[in-house]
Amino acid sequence: GRRVYKEVVTEYRVRTDLPFQIATLGATIGGNGSTYLSCAGQAVVYKLEPGKDYEALVGVRSRSSNDGEQALICMFGVIELVSLPGTSIVIPQKLTPAAPPQVVCKN
Repeated sequence: GRRVYKEVVTEYRVRTDLPFQIATLGATIGGNGSTYLSCAGQAVVYKLEPGKDYEALVGVRSRSSNDGEQALICMFGVIELVSLPGTSIVIPQKLTPAAPPQVVCKN
């Protein structure tokens, strides 16, 4: 359906003694009629640290560009959730990939 958004929340415990790879086959969203927009598959490797909280972001969204055409926003990555001491404020910080991916997903 149009403008349908469903957030999927899942928690996983992952090892921190080895690099962590996250990969996707890509994402596609429909447009008007028979048009659609697609994000390519990606794979990224991160070095996670014990005792820290992380969140993976994977998603796709469209928006209107300056020329009125539909532009695609592809979200894919991992952020660290950093708490400000003495407050309930959490600041997301984007992680930088640690190494090239070993394997990219195949269709």
